[in-house]
Amino acid sequence: MTFYRESCPRAEAIVRNITWSRVAANPALPAKILRLQFRDCFVRDTIPNRSLEGLDVIDEIKAELEAECPLTVSCANILVLAARDGGVLTGRRDERVSLASEALDNLPSPASDFNTLQQQFADNGQGVPDLVVLSVAHTIGVAHCVVFAKRLFNFTGNNDTDASLDPGYTATLKAQCSSPRNTVGLDPNSSSSFDSHYFVVLFRNQGLLTSDVTLLMDKRAANFAWIYRKFNVFLA
Repeated sequence: MTFYRESCPRAEAIVRNITWSRVAANPALPAKILRLQFRDCFVRDTIPNRSLEGLDVIDEIKAELEAECPLTVSCANILVLAARDGGVLTGRRDERVSLASEALDNLPSPASDFNTLQQQFADNGQGVPDLVVLSVAHTIGVAHCVVFAKRLFNFTGNNDTDASLDPGYTATLKAQCSSPRNTVGLDPNSSSSFDSHYFVVLFRNQGLLTSDVTLLMDKRAANFAWIYRKFNVFLA
């Protein structure tokens, strides 16, 4: 966290002050910034999709940093600092190329199975532990019902439900998803807190997305998830 100690000493304070101010006014913002950070890291160091939310915060921070230290702090590092949860390492430069096709081809889908996810992470030099740890981003934020509606209403094409879902959770989701445009918390009863509760609900058969529950289909991934369900271990 000392990358800008000499070149822009107030960089981290500027990012922190603006981020905290905006989060105080919009509690849903942390999940949006975390989503930006994941996509920024997974597909080069750029953001090819201007429809992603939270970019206005990054733009505001960038404008103030340019006034403070022109041409010094990269947007990539602004995202790292805005999304941080404790210690982070800065030093990332902005890419000069941004291709929407790369995002479409390379970003993991919420409907991906384990083998697909594992290969996509491997293509980015990341292994199963990285896949499991980064999946905890789903401990905050919401998902639109249309993203997982198939699991509730037509899992095998016969108007059925995914039997791997907890029945009580299924009933709750169906009630909340009267419209495909409705949203549901990714982590039931804890979607506003960044914690290890995501792993706890996985083992209760309450993983919302296919890409969540598929972690339990692989023995190694399931073992990591079982370990990380303890918050003190997750933070270590």
